[in-house]
Amino acid sequence: MFQDTSLSNPDDSSTSPVRVTHSPSLPIFHTASFSVSISRGRHKLKYHPNLQNKDQAYFQRQAVALKSIQFGSSGIQAQKLQAAVEESYFVAYKVAEQQKCHTIAENLIMPCAYEMVSKICGEDQAKKLSVISLSNNTIHRRIDDMVSDILSQVITEIKESSNSKFSLQFDESCDVASCAVLLGFVRYIHQNRIKKEFLFCENLLTTTKGEDVFNIINSFFTKNGLDWNSVQQVSVDGAPAMMGGHRGLRGLIQAVNPEISVDHCIIHRYSLGSKSLPGNLKLAFEDVLKIVNFIKSRDGNSRIFKELCKEMGEKYEVLLYHTDVRWLSRGKVIHRVIELRKAIQEFLEQKGSPFATKFTNKEWLARLCYLADIFAELNSGNLQLQGRNTTVIDAHHTVAVFLGKLRLWIRRLEKGVIAQFPTLDQFIEENSHETGSLLQTINKEMSDHLKGLETSMHHYFPESDQDTASLQWIIHPFSVPDEAIHDDDFSAKEEWITMRANEALKIELQNQNTDSFWISRLADSPTLSKRALKLLVSSSTTYLC
Repeated sequence: MFQDTSLSNPDDSSTSPVRVTHSPSLPIFHTASFSVSISRGRHKLKYHPNLQNKDQAYFQRQAVALKSIQFGSSGIQAQKLQAAVEESYFVAYKVAEQQKCHTIAENLIMPCAYEMVSKICGEDQAKKLSVISLSNNTIHRRIDDMVSDILSQVITEIKESSNSKFSLQFDESCDVASCAVLLGFVRYIHQNRIKKEFLFCENLLTTTKGEDVFNIINSFFTKNGLDWNSVQQVSVDGAPAMMGGHRGLRGLIQAVNPEISVDHCIIHRYSLGSKSLPGNLKLAFEDVLKIVNFIKSRDGNSRIFKELCKEMGEKYEVLLYHTDVRWLSRGKVIHRVIELRKAIQEFLEQKGSPFATKFTNKEWLARLCYLADIFAELNSGNLQLQGRNTTVIDAHHTVAVFLGKLRLWIRRLEKGVIAQFPTLDQFIEENSHETGSLLQTINKEMSDHLKGLETSMHHYFPESDQDTASLQWIIHPFSVPDEAIHDDDFSAKEEWITMRANEALKIELQNQNTDSFWISRLADSPTLSKRALKLLVSSSTTYLC
């Protein structure tokens, strides 16, 4: 009935054999398992005597039910966990939106939230916040998840676009850490409107040549299944790496698809066209920069000047530095100097600076007033070119308006009228005893500057007036002459006649924007609509970058 089994260590002959006696009909139990089994049996007998006769299947059903209660879609615990995850994503979104360090959630937000809840709702309620994960790694993962989700939505919308064509904006620049980055934005049609969305931000690890930029863009297209044949226009800055016809981005893109139009950003062109200044006006502007730098480059001078402005009751207390890469900088710097010219003169006299005599020179001050006025006009035009919703048509209209003003100002100056320059006009009135000599001295300088400005603008915007006139049919299809669409363009002309005869469409255009109107006409007027939407979808600037 019983048999003996001898177990010995084969490596140690001196070890005595261990004899284990057991019955072949009985199972062999490990000591730990046997103890646990006995312990569970005693627990069930003592605390759950009603479950003594239940089989194993019963307990398995109970385990499944318990898990469903705790972690199921309708369970309280599941709801709490779901809420905790949602709040973790919300905090991550706010951290990214405010461009804060990821550790701020764990080191600042959570301690503050815990303290507020414990003081107002009690310690027990505050402890519930512990289920919200806000660690550095978690916030980083949450942001990556949201970025991936948004990008997938944008890519899907681009592919499903009713027009199937989209335009791009690219700009390469260096951040404060001297890292070269390439930013990309996209414009496309989705759900009866034109959308503008962020596409990507990639690092340029080594060089910033046109080939490097193109490789990043092409790799992004390949990874996300985008087709170069769906791109109709690209807007970039004027750097050789971008606009180069052979090795630049423009040349490389058009080598893939020659039909893609690669355009120089209109804001960049506008800024370049307004840079030139003739002799004395340029010297006056350089004097202003030297005066500003003299006051602001020394901490002591800045503090003394600030207190002097307070004592004199000036509207402003500090001067502004000029930054060449800031489009609006010149106008703001000169305007501030004009506003504080009395305080500046007093300060320079106290310091014994030779620049103090500049503020007693009426001709120099008159030039400054003119520069303040003309730069204000240039800044106004620049601001109109900026904005997420600026189209090619809007941009060309703004440039055409400015060129028209230039021609008007030139004609008025030839007649000796300066009312179009309010700061200069006021200064001349305040010095009326010297009006004749002042005007005679600076009139030619202003006229030469305006003529040079007009020439420069025409260089960067050739045929801008004609472009604006030829595009008016898109904005005002029911008010422009019937000849806006030529008879030779037969299919477009037929659609044009049919559309203009429909009075209901006139009312429809009044109740929606131009983009939505032409998108809604894709089915009935495909030739005209596609032609209009090609311009409306195009990116006129790199403003979003």
